[in-house]
Amino acid sequence: MEDPTPLALRLRPGVISTVCKDMGISRHRLARRMDVHAETLRRADSGETGSISGRFIASLMTVTDKEFDELFEIVEEGWELAE
Repeated sequence: MEDPTPLALRLRPGVISTVCKDMGISRHRLARRMDVHAETLRRADSGETGSISGRFIASLMTVTDKEFDELFEIVEEGWELAE
């Protein structure tokens, strides 16, 4: 039996930009509303999967009133963010 492919959680591409546009706020303001550091939001938005904690997930879902699968996707470990 083969080892399963390692999976990682990431933000769906464009989510943060869309959320900020829809809410009429900056990324910095979104980070403050989520009670996370702006750099944490930037790292998660750029695809750094290690930046996404349970607290981050819950906060983004609460602030945006969106479902988990509207904001996040599960990808194979080692994926490359499209340019």
